[in-house]
Amino acid sequence: MPETLEPKIKETLRAYVRDVKSLNNEANKTSRFNALIGELFPGTPAVAEYSRNVEKLIRVDLVTGQKKGRADAYYGR
Repeated sequence: MPETLEPKIKETLRAYVRDVKSLNNEANKTSRFNALIGELFPGTPAVAEYSRNVEKLIRVDLVTGQKKGRADAYYGR
């Protein structure tokens, strides 16, 4: 099977996998992924598009009123 990735891309992905394994929370992993996108797609709007869509805020209607925030924080995960 022929190689399909350029050596620089392969090393970038290897570094990402190595780095992300050592990160201990979602915020750090999200930040590192954001950096990966910037490395893989320099000079494009990819980072801005990802950042705009990475966290969605939700609104939950409760008997006591509304609660707003991120879904993972609301559900404790």
